[in-house]
Amino acid sequence: MSNFEVDSGKNSDESSTNVEATFSCEKCGQTFNSRQELKEHSSTAH
Repeated sequence: MSNFEVDSGKNSDESSTNVEATFSCEKCGQTFNSRQELKEHSSTAH
């Protein structure tokens, strides 16, 4: 049971920031908190 707790704790740290509402650039993989940020990135960086 302690192994499961360690794993879920580790995953919740990563997934809480990645799963909520992140948008990743298909060209470079950079992630953004909003679609607008991703859109701006795509138009300026690529």
